[in-house]
Amino acid sequence: ELPLREAPRSFSRSRRGPRGICRLQEAVQECYEKDMSLVKRGMEQASVARIIYYMQTLINTDDRYERLREYIVDCEYYRNNDDLKRTPRCQKGTKPDLLLHKREKNTGNLMVVEFKSRKNNGKKYQETNQYMDEIKLEDFTSSDCFNYQLGVWVKLKLSEPKYTFFKNGHQL
Repeated sequence: ELPLREAPRSFSRSRRGPRGICRLQEAVQECYEKDMSLVKRGMEQASVARIIYYMQTLINTDDRYERLREYIVDCEYYRNNDDLKRTPRCQKGTKPDLLLHKREKNTGNLMVVEFKSRKNNGKKYQETNQYMDEIKLEDFTSSDCFNYQLGVWVKLKLSEPKYTFFKNGHQL
């Protein structure tokens, strides 16, 4: 778990970091500034809706992020063309909280994000005792699956958000 100011160097605001992470962090920060009542009450879905709104607005209006305009910020997007989004360990289908991707394509996927409110730790995966969000992020960033460049688990804590990063099917 890493707060915003302690994000791994490779995910800093430099040009070398994965596209989208700074936008996500800025959008989460804006949610904390403008919609803290949602975070305090543990309203995960409402908080995520606001974060997606802020992130899409940043991408659409800030010229620094013009290169991201070819991507879509989606919420709980569960389709893989005409099928459900399935991963090796989520065979019945799964709905990531936030995706920065191109719809109907399985190449060039940028970022998959799972959120947890301060009141919700989530379900555990029986085989490994990991949280399901961790399992999903490992699978989505794996080259055997959708190969998202970056997975992020954001815990919406009262004091500040905590970030856990995933790349190449592993937690960093």
